[in-house]
Amino acid sequence: MQYTKAAALADAGNAALDMGLVDVAAHQLGQALYLLPNDDHLHAARAEAHLMLCDFASAIVHLRRALRLTEDTAAANNGEGRTSHDPGARAAGYAARLASVIDLRAISLIEDGAHAEAAPLLTEAIRLDSSLRRLYLHRALARTALEQYEDALADLAKCVSMDPDDADVHFLRAKLSLLAGDLPAARRAADAALALQPYHQEAAELQATMGQCATIYSAEATKLILLGSPADAVSNLTHAMALRPDDPELQMRRGAARRQQGQLYDAARDFEEAIRKAGGKHAQCERLLVLTFNDLGVKLASSRRHADALGWLDRAISQAHTHACTCMQCMRAWACVHICACI
Repeated sequence: MQYTKAAALADAGNAALDMGLVDVAAHQLGQALYLLPNDDHLHAARAEAHLMLCDFASAIVHLRRALRLTEDTAAANNGEGRTSHDPGARAAGYAARLASVIDLRAISLIEDGAHAEAAPLLTEAIRLDSSLRRLYLHRALARTALEQYEDALADLAKCVSMDPDDADVHFLRAKLSLLAGDLPAARRAADAALALQPYHQEAAELQATMGQCATIYSAEATKLILLGSPADAVSNLTHAMALRPDDPELQMRRGAARRQQGQLYDAARDFEEAIRKAGGKHAQCERLLVLTFNDLGVKLASSRRHADALGWLDRAISQAHTHACTCMQCMRAWACVHICACI
């Protein structure tokens, strides 16, 4: 008797739903659920009624209940059902639907500024259906507002892995990378956005801004060198290089600052890389490289490491074949070390 009455109410509720009488449908389905509280179909139907009323929170409650009931039934049946009507199949359908509804609820929360509530909801939705790319994007937006930049970047990386051709996502990665202090990643992401969409206005503006920042870093480094702060100059030039990685002048200037600090090995690597970036020819950088090799030889010789010193002086002489005066300086140093090594 109770089941018959509940079935009649459910039929009336579904009919009202089909006719767009949503309030009537929600009421009748609610009465049916009072009689049959463990009927997953009724919970799912009432969730749809709440959705038509834009009551996402109530729809989520009923879909969660429908999913839990079908999962429990499927577990009790040991997953033996094979048709589209078995509990396991229904559970999968409810999970996918719940993920989409949770996403709608999360978007409304994000629009209201309730990011702390939206983020865990989206995590639940991703557990339910990890194939929905938009869930990762929306969670990235919520996490960005919460200043969880690394987590947001991980979500955007997932978006890129699912669809690498979305210029807007690359642009968002660029902005987030800047907020996280990762300048090279910001530059790469902005470049990727413009490669996909050359007229992407926001990405172009961001790229231009980063170029201006590189110029500011470079100018500040010049002041720091003059003020006798080569370590701070190196830091500024490193930031500038992150934004303009193909600029041999920045690389050479960092090498010069490192040489001034006494970081001769790092300086030599910078000079060599600057020459490579310049296409293999850079007279000023080649001269500085010769002098750095010479400095290394002299430094090692003063520590009585004559064999190592000769190796660096040999490199200086080899590098200096186009710089006569420097070559003579290196030859004198080489001769002194060679004499000391033979004594």
